[in-house]
Amino acid sequence: MPGVEHCNGDQGADTMDRQLLIEAWVENGEAPSRIMAVHHAGNDANAEVTFTRPHCPYPQQAFYTGTGDETDAANFECWDAPKPDYEAPGEAYLR
Repeated sequence: MPGVEHCNGDQGADTMDRQLLIEAWVENGEAPSRIMAVHHAGNDANAEVTFTRPHCPYPQQAFYTGTGDETDAANFECWDAPKPDYEAPGEAYLR
């Protein structure tokens, strides 16, 4: 998940009902098209929600639509991300 340390914490939206998502997928065959998550102030689940974000299936990423509150996941859409323009490694690195 973007902006979190392995699975939770740090600056990204990391709180979601993982159990409900897994049950729906495994028991009902309903794979999520995107996962809605929240971020709490200070990474404290009892603190206020500071923002919400969708987590998108790879290779898509969440992009702000340009309108509405930037802290509300409803104003983000999952789109294919542009491919990074990596420079080919130099000959010295290919030996």
